[in-house]
Amino acid sequence: MLLGDSAEHGRGVGTFATREMVRHGFQDLNLHRIYVYILDSNPAARRMCEKAGFQHEGTMREAAFKEGRYHDVHLLGMLPSEFRPE
Repeated sequence: MLLGDSAEHGRGVGTFATREMVRHGFQDLNLHRIYVYILDSNPAARRMCEKAGFQHEGTMREAAFKEGRYHDVHLLGMLPSEFRPE
């Protein structure tokens, strides 16, 4: 099974993997903050991260140049107190 495989979309595999990485970061590595940057052109990734517990912290307007144009980039973050393993 590949996470990028379209047959797996919508089945919660990415959310599960993200929660496990966040769990590892907070519980095993003792991190205080975990964050992710997501292109505006990838709303599925943003929904998945929000479902895993990340909070939208801001938008960097036209911060990435891809395929000949500028894209907004969203910053999502999580603190240990916000992590809810499921």
